[in-house]
Amino acid sequence: MDWIEELPDNCPPKSAEKPNGEFFRLVENNPADEDDFASHRAIWAKKKFNVSECIARSLSIFSDVSGAEKIKKLPRHKSKSIVKFVLKKDMGLIKQTGRDKFHHSWWRKKETDILNLIEYL
Repeated sequence: MDWIEELPDNCPPKSAEKPNGEFFRLVENNPADEDDFASHRAIWAKKKFNVSECIARSLSIFSDVSGAEKIKKLPRHKSKSIVKFVLKKDMGLIKQTGRDKFHHSWWRKKETDILNLIEYL
């Protein structure tokens, strides 16, 4: 697959799956732009993260709106909007990560035009 950004070896992990369904994400801009769908590594090229480089190059998405709503309550995320979108099997790979059972890491396929898929909640 061609990914939206360069990924390290063995990334995404073999346990990642093809997405199929509705997902949610917090975005800063309204209307959302590509910056709202950039990985932490793309935003902070030199920063050291407490997760693997593979996870740092993924996008945080939620399989249930409640996961996004929970994060939105945190002070640094209060001004963000929640968007909903449907991912199909050919749009990359996902894996449930983190403590929240609804949180997933998404490795986006290069051809996925996410900005035409989002709906604001």
